[in-house]
Order: sequence, then structure tokens, then C-alpha cells
Amino acid sequence: MSIFLDNIFTRPATTEDEMRELSKWNIDKLKIVEKRTPGGKSYFQMFGYLPDGKKIRKRFETESEAKRSRREFVLEIEEEASGGEYRNTKLSREDERDAEVALKSLRQIDGEHTLSSAVEFFKSNYKEKSWTDKTIDDAIELYVDDCKNRNLDISTLTGYSHRLRRMSLAWGNRMVAEVSQAELYEWIYCRKPDQVGPWDKSARKTVSNNERNHERATLSAFFSFCLSSKWCESSPVVGVKTSTVKGADPEAYDPEEVRRIMSAAVRYEKLCPEDESLVSCIAMGFFAGMRRKEIMRLDWQDFDWEEGEETVAIKGKGKGLKRRVIDMTPTCIEWVKPYAKAKGSVWPPNQKKLNYRILALAGFKIDPTYINCKTHEVLAPLLEDSNDASRPSTIDNGLRHSGLTYHLRLTNHDGETALWGGNSPQMIHNQYKGLKTKQQARDYWAILPEGSNRKAIRADKRWGKLYGCDESN
Repeated sequence: MSIFLDNIFTRPATTEDEMRELSKWNIDKLKIVEKRTPGGKSYFQMFGYLPDGKKIRKRFETESEAKRSRREFVLEIEEEASGGEYRNTKLSREDERDAEVALKSLRQIDGEHTLSSAVEFFKSNYKEKSWTDKTIDDAIELYVDDCKNRNLDISTLTGYSHRLRRMSLAWGNRMVAEVSQAELYEWIYCRKPDQVGPWDKSARKTVSNNERNHERATLSAFFSFCLSSKWCESSPVVGVKTSTVKGADPEAYDPEEVRRIMSAAVRYEKLCPEDESLVSCIAMGFFAGMRRKEIMRLDWQDFDWEEGEETVAIKGKGKGLKRRVIDMTPTCIEWVKPYAKAKGSVWPPNQKKLNYRILALAGFKIDPTYINCKTHEVLAPLLEDSNDASRPSTIDNGLRHSGLTYHLRLTNHDGETALWGGNSPQMIHNQYKGLKTKQQARDYWAILPEGSNRKAIRADKRWGKLYGCDESN
């Protein structure tokens, strides 16, 4: 044994590769077995190979002597593997290596940190996993089903589905909990071609802040659903702020433009009697100040045609699912009542195409692909120049903006118009005050279908202000 130990300490220092091999060597490399002499006497033999390839074979009278000798060999091997420094420890070689890696990582941080302090910090901040794994694709499918169960309107659901489908193409196979705030920020505010985002790489710089906010709102609703379903620890959208959108006054159609649109709606009925009429829907936008989505939800049973008290009730269908009752103006009544039915949807199923055709007939610039009438025997020649640059553009949400603008101009009462339009008085004042002249407002409310009893309408005391009978304003 002494000769072996002398060899250990006198031979040249091991190289890094040799040290690595020594660290892999363990006590199981030396075996101890019980044997017997030819005369039947029991003894124990230790045999095996040392890291340097040297064969060991020794004989001992007792098992304890054999194990003690084996341990001496092992201690010397471990001593050399640790650079000649032997420490009495209960750690396995695997644990020692793990500790060495941890210490090396700790020393990359400024300051002096011990392994024990790092462990205490980890214990204090450790959280058990509180969510279950769910892929983006699976989560989107369940979220869309939830939106349908909550009876979200078709346009909102279509918008959500379109935006989430783009995210699915990029991250569909990833887990919901893996998506980080930084990734969501890049997704919403991407401008460079090499960034991950939903918009075409060549058009990213032109995407409006309003569009980016819509994208953020959709993802916020989706990840809130995921959070409540316990598929992530927190929503990555929370720390992503909304964009600043420059405010702009709403636009309203001039009275002559409104007259052309209403005339075009009536004309379209005669040109295409096979299609459902859109006159009542357009009139309710212009003369009842209704939102497009409110009109879409209407049933003819929601109308009360009692003379002098004509109203339309949006019961649990309006914005925010709140009940709202609208007093119908005499102008609105004249346009809508002739189309009234006992029940059924007010909004025709193919209204988008019909609406574009009517606006084109009224002289507004409309993309030919929207009106889809190249082969239509009657409409094709009438609308062949619908995309001419000389035509005026339509106004986004122009029907409702027009109704609120002209209502406020003649009533001159923020609260009254707010109640009629389903908004706050402050918003009505800030958005619609002073956009049009009083004469334009009077001309607007005087737009009536042919055959209307204008004298009777002007005598309606409820709406005297709208028709110039009350000059106090």
C-alpha cells in the first residue's frame, strides 16, 4: 500500500482530461468477493483496475479488511481527482460537480454570494407551478367557443377569429405560458421586417396606432381568458401599454349627400326588387342615431308604433348589453314605418354588398370588388365608374355621426342628445358640438320620402326644434 501511495504523490500532475476521467471513477470499480482455499478456508479477494489501468488483486482474511483497503484506494483516487485536497464530505461526486457549476455561475454576479444564500433566496421566491400546459391552438379553439357561448355579435367574433388566427400561424404549437411580455410587445409594435408580428412586412410602418390598439385589445381578452382558465401564471399583455391615438373630429355627411343616399336606397329597390330593402336600416342610422351593431340586432317586434309615442327598444342587445329606448323622430318614422313587419330581423343578411351598391349609386367612390355587379344587367352600366377618383369618399360610421351632429345642433342640449344617442353628455359636447350650421341641421331633418305630410310633421311639438318651429336656439 505504501508503495502505491508513493507512486500517487510522486508521479507528474494529471492533465485536465485525466482529471475528468478520475472524477468519473467510483468505488464500484473494485470488486470484493468471498472465496475458499483448496483446503476449504474462507477468504475475501479484492480485484479490479485503477484509473491508470493498473490491475489490483489482493487477498484478505476478513471482509472488513477488504472493504477498508478498498476505501483507502478510493480516498487516494478522489484526492487526486480534487487536485490533491481531500475533504470529508457526504456529497456524491455528482452533487459536488453540481455545486461547482452553481458556484461558478454565482461568481458571475457582482458582489460576494454564497451557495447557501442563493439557495435561501430561491426558497423564498419559489412558486409551485399553478397552471396547466395548453397550446396556443387549443386555447384559441376554446376561447372562440366561449365567445360564441357568450353571444358576442358576429362582427366582433369575426374580428377576434381573424386576429387570433394570425397568432396561431406564428405560435400555434407553443404553450400559452411560454409567451412573454417582450414577445407580445414586439408582436403589437413590430415595424422591422425581421420582427415577429401579424402584419405584412412591407406595410408595417404604415399600420395605424388605432389598429395596433385593436390588436392589443384582442390579445388582452384572449390572455385574460387563459389566465382565468389557469393556463398561464399572468397575462403577458398587462405590461404592454396602448398607443396614443390622435383625436379627430367625427365627420358628418352634408344634407345634400344624405338626400342622395336615401334616394339611391329607394332607387335600388326598383332596380333590384329581388333584393331586400335597406331603406329602413339606413334611415335608422341617419335619423335615429343608431349604431350599426344595434341595427343588426333589431327585430321588428322591438318597435312600438303607438301614434305620438313611437319608440324602438334595444333590450339587452345594445352597447354593453344595456337596455336603451330611442324616441323615433318624425323623419325616422316616415322612412321606417312603411317597411314595418310583425316580427323578423330588420337587418338583411347580405346588407354589406347592398350598402356598397347604394353608396355607389349615390355617387360615392366604391371599389368594384365590393359591389360585385360586373355581370349584373341593370347595375353594371350604372356603376362602371364607381372607382373614379373624382367621386367623394364615404365616411366611416357616417350615418350615426350625422344623426348626432344635426340633433345636437338644433337641440343645443348635450344631455338630451346624449340620452337620445346612448352616450355621455361630455362625450357629445366634445365630439359633436358646432360641426355643422343650424341651417344645415334644418335641411337635414327635412329630408323626407315622397308623399310625406310635411305640414303634420312640422306641427309635432316633440320635435319642433328639429324642424325650425322653435327659434329659441
